[in-house]
Amino acid sequence: MPFDHDAVWAAMAEELEPTRDRRLTLSEASTRVLRRVLRGDGVKPGEKLPSEHELAQILQVSRVTIREALRTLEGERLISRRRGIGTVVLPELIRKDLGVNFGITAMIHNAGQHEKIEEIAVSAEPAEADVAAALGLAVGDDVLKLDRVRVVDDQPIVWSLDWIAGSMMTLQTLERFAWGEFGSTSIYDFLKDHVSRAVVRGLADLHAVVASGRVADKLRSKKGTAVMKMTQTDFDDHDLPVLYSLEYHLPDAVQFHIQRLGPFT
Repeated sequence: MPFDHDAVWAAMAEELEPTRDRRLTLSEASTRVLRRVLRGDGVKPGEKLPSEHELAQILQVSRVTIREALRTLEGERLISRRRGIGTVVLPELIRKDLGVNFGITAMIHNAGQHEKIEEIAVSAEPAEADVAAALGLAVGDDVLKLDRVRVVDDQPIVWSLDWIAGSMMTLQTLERFAWGEFGSTSIYDFLKDHVSRAVVRGLADLHAVVASGRVADKLRSKKGTAVMKMTQTDFDDHDLPVLYSLEYHLPDAVQFHIQRLGPFT
């Protein structure tokens, strides 16, 4: 039986009156109701919303009020409005909590999404200066590199590069992990369960950068668009560096989040 979208919108319209209190404007109340619809199960990403005129009739408010509410929801990246197309529901952003050290696999799964690894490359190479410094090695020492592109709903969202000291494992062991022989796609689980090097903390830097041609190709975005670049060194319980990572995140798909304490007096 097809889903009755009219019933969803009618039910939400009925909730507008209780939502309107003296602390909320009509625009804020309408935004709250529409946000609840968009975050519910009745409307799916890619679907078009009713027109401004129809929404105004459903919620019994003016088109100006609806326009303000939609502008707010567009700023929250819940919808996209395009001339000639209309208002389209966007997929929910994947949240990366910078206050907790967990990998890309966990980040995607925690958002209720399923990842696919579109590209995998494993290689042995001499450590360049930045990799050597992060892992406590000399420039030119042997390192193993894991290169992966993570895809959700056929859209690449993260290009990740991981380096591990060559003395930690063989190239064949890393290849077995990369191709799924150990089951999990989490490199943290792999290091803990199969290399006996459990990561307990990470030190990360985050930068907004302009996508080069190679980054744009990997993420299927336009050259020159903004992407989030994160570098991180992970340490074990002896405070020794275990893993150095470089990640490029598509900002249209990943939202970074951090809890900030204070201010303190």
